[in-house]
Amino acid sequence: DQNRQYLVVSASYELQSDPYESTPNPEWVNKPYQVRITAIDAQQPYRAPRTTPKPVVQGPQTAIVVGPSGEEIYTDQYGRVKCHFHWDRHDNADENSSCWIRVAQSWAGKKWGALYLPRIGQEVIIDFLEGDPDRPIITGRVYNGANLPPYTLPDKKTMSTLKSLSSKGGDGFNEFRFDDDKGKEQIFLHGERDEDIRIKNDAREWIGSERHLIVKKKQFEQVEGEKHLIVKSGDGGSGDQYEKVAGEKHQQVVGNCNQKIDGTLSLKVGMNQQEKVGQNHALDAGMEIHLKAGMKVIIEAGMQLTIKAGGSFIDLGPTGITISGAPMVQIAGSPMVMINSGSGSAGSGSGSSPDAPTAPTAPQEAADDQAGEVTSAEASPVQAPAAQSLDSVTVGGYQAPQAKVQKSAAQSGAPFTQTTGETQEQQPAQEQQRTQDQQPTQEQPRTSEEQQRTQKQPRTPEEQQRTQAPKQPRTPEQSDTQEESHAQEQRTPQR
Repeated sequence: DQNRQYLVVSASYELQSDPYESTPNPEWVNKPYQVRITAIDAQQPYRAPRTTPKPVVQGPQTAIVVGPSGEEIYTDQYGRVKCHFHWDRHDNADENSSCWIRVAQSWAGKKWGALYLPRIGQEVIIDFLEGDPDRPIITGRVYNGANLPPYTLPDKKTMSTLKSLSSKGGDGFNEFRFDDDKGKEQIFLHGERDEDIRIKNDAREWIGSERHLIVKKKQFEQVEGEKHLIVKSGDGGSGDQYEKVAGEKHQQVVGNCNQKIDGTLSLKVGMNQQEKVGQNHALDAGMEIHLKAGMKVIIEAGMQLTIKAGGSFIDLGPTGITISGAPMVQIAGSPMVMINSGSGSAGSGSGSSPDAPTAPTAPQEAADDQAGEVTSAEASPVQAPAAQSLDSVTVGGYQAPQAKVQKSAAQSGAPFTQTTGETQEQQPAQEQQRTQDQQPTQEQPRTSEEQQRTQKQPRTPEEQQRTQAPKQPRTPEQSDTQEESHAQEQRTPQR
């Protein structure tokens, strides 16, 4: 469309001389001068191509993770965070301080890998891919004066830990810690609330010494196959098992229950003992069975009751009582009932004296730790101070323009603040020492040997004659040469 306005963005010019002789192209006939242009619609915005080189960031920088007010963790679906650089004095430390910045992780797969998100207030190390300031990436994290390590150093220098903090508000933590102190090595695992472990195949656990387990409330255990428990003697004990139940104990066995006790079984019941057997109950003692009751003993049988000793017996049944004894049957009664002759007396057992069970040893408490603290972006010690005057600032002992200082800080990544180990009281002392180093040192007194070397030695007669000889007059050529060199020295400016 020629009836519109266009913006010329480029043009090329060509001039052809003697087209009939230089080229047979008919395009140049009667057209020795041609112009080719490139234009765009005048309504479209035009941006000139970059002619200056893109800035390059030399090396990594540190920054503070930021986010909206009231948040402790601020990220997007890709695990990126936003940061506030130390040299940025004008923008607020919030979610608008930077673009989303990717975070390097130790593992990064598709829906698997490692994930540790930097939280608001933490100081991170930011590098730039190929030095491009538009491609930042977080490569690490560092402690500082506000965010100290989890344990006091160097006292706890043998500890390595992975410790988190409950969010929001803190007051809780999860931790996985190693202590490599010789003779006190320890693996410490702390969960603020729940622990879930799922093993799809076998799980094996080996403990060289003791194991202590404390369950504050309830313990539920389910075995769908078989359960085997072996308590045997070894280096740590004689193979005993102790069990104590403070409340009730309920046990149900659907199948058979077989027990074998090679020693003695002692059973003591404080109140009542009840047993019910669905079919037969057999009791066999190698030496003696003694039944004793404080009030009465009742032995009841539905059909027949037989008491047998040796060749004698008493049989009680629905048809009568049969007493058989060989060679004699004796019945004693009051006032007196005797059949045949002789007297009788009731037998007595040895009685019951069960042993009291040994109380089990209480388990030991596991080690514990304390939670950390929540850090905000405003509490960081590397925050930039208030903006200074734009006239000049002091850097390294000399006055430099403010713009030059900001450019140097932007290139090096150094924060506009003092380092952790250097206080404001130490700076004047260091500056005074630097001034003293720059001042010329006072001349030390010379030794006698040095004084003798510096004293003038007596001259020889030849040297005296050369110094006393009259000066020869200069030739015109020598005078012109010296005047020209003197004039050249005056024209040369001193640096």
